[in-house]
Amino acid sequence: MATVFSAWLTYQAQSIISIDNVGIAIWGWVLGGAVIGLSLMETQELKKDKKVQTANNSDARPVISFMIALVLILICLPMMRFGTSMHEVMRLAVGKDDASKNLFRDTVTKPLSISPVDPYYRLIIGSSLANNGLIEDSIKVFKSAADADKDSLEARINLAMIYEQTKRAELAIAYREQALVLDPWNSQNLLQLGRDYLATGDATKAKTVIAKIQNFAPDSADLKSAISELG
Repeated sequence: MATVFSAWLTYQAQSIISIDNVGIAIWGWVLGGAVIGLSLMETQELKKDKKVQTANNSDARPVISFMIALVLILICLPMMRFGTSMHEVMRLAVGKDDASKNLFRDTVTKPLSISPVDPYYRLIIGSSLANNGLIEDSIKVFKSAADADKDSLEARINLAMIYEQTKRAELAIAYREQALVLDPWNSQNLLQLGRDYLATGDATKAKTVIAKIQNFAPDSADLKSAISELG
């Protein structure tokens, strides 16, 4: 019981740092349930037999509890370091000179060297780099997010948007198509995919987007835009 309670206290410290981390929230539910469950078990055991208790078990229990709690704290430390680094990222703004940009890049990407890396934080770091003009660095981070999570729609949409904003529609198409597989009913993604096809000279593929949007969003503004721009 003491072990799980110690782990729960460690979770509380981490949750203060990473309040928006879904993984941490799940650990909270698990540890909270474990604390309650073990409390009930110990209560039942005491009721069954209050007199039966060996001296060896009494001596060993605090030591074992301390060792397990220590291991759990060591496991949580990287997450605490990561959360602290992410708060530094959110407070930063890049300067205009090269030295400031290099410092910003190093500070912002530092959390990526701390394992485990939450996929959500990869997206934050990529967006922070892109918003401050470090486009190629943001592309690397978003690519790592896409590689780490094959179902990350956000990573693929962000990559496509960056390529589109930097006039590289031919590179955006692959990520728009991947996003289409993950979310076939995203009319905005389809519309932009059609625009990318058109920008690369493939008018035939661009027109196919109109029918796809019409299948599930016949009254949408995106369909009207697709007909106007791609038809």
